Amino acid sequence: MTCAQRMVSRRGLLVAGFTAGGAVAASVMSGLPTAGREIDDAASNAPASPVATPVADVIEIAIEAVGLRFSPSSFSIPARTPVRIVFTNRSRVYHDFTIPGLGRQTRRIGPDETSELMIQAEPGAYDFYCSIQSHHQAGMGGTITAE
Repeated sequence: MTCAQRMVSRRGLLVAGFTAGGAVAASVMSGLPTAGREIDDAASNAPASPVATPVADVIEIAIEAVGLRFSPSSFSIPARTPVRIVFTNRSRVYHDFTIPGLGRQTRRIGPDETSELMIQAEPGAYDFYCSIQSHHQAGMGGTITAE
């Protein structure tokens, strides 16, 4: 991995079985008669404890547009691993970051703006470029290798 790559440990929570609508419904239902049902008062008064699932570690790659070039113009990533690409435009004109082989593209960003996208690639080589007219033809492209 290059020095532009760094491992970022991101932990997120995926809350299962508890939604705002479910909380409202449970609150409303608690005051209704319960004909034919038994209620465990201790369980119904217990605070909700959502199930949490950590999100896997994500590799982060920083890419910059400098003039009509990307820096770095090629890099390697582990195959089948989530990768966050943080694309920053250090140029005076608009750019985007497009990976046609993965069907991914950032929005067009102006000078000193940043855009991110997530990818996960099978082993292979994937070209990337700026899709703004004439930028790719002027040399604004590169290669991602998933190993």
